[in-house]
Amino acid sequence: TELDPLPPAHGTSAAIPAAPPLRRVILADSPADGAAGTLTVHANVDTAHIILNGKAVGTAPLQMVVKEGAHLLEVRKSGYHTLHREILVEDDADVSYRAVLQPIEP
Repeated sequence: TELDPLPPAHGTSAAIPAAPPLRRVILADSPADGAAGTLTVHANVDTAHIILNGKAVGTAPLQMVVKEGAHLLEVRKSGYHTLHREILVEDDADVSYRAVLQPIEP
């Protein structure tokens, strides 16, 4: 079901900042044929750095074609706690993950 948007609060604009465009990459170690799926990573912090299996692959939001199996995902941004997760991607699956980074308290 679709929800009607809330009216803007008094004295505010209805404009919502656009999300950064989703970038799609095919990793060098992705199989040309064989068992692979798609992993999409979003973050609550624009341009958070994405590291997959120890290799920097880009910034959020990012969509990647990856081999089937378990992958170690790291999402980091200066001033925020680094997030570490193991993500399982099955053959022909579309996996989406939203990383919520917490700010480091001074």
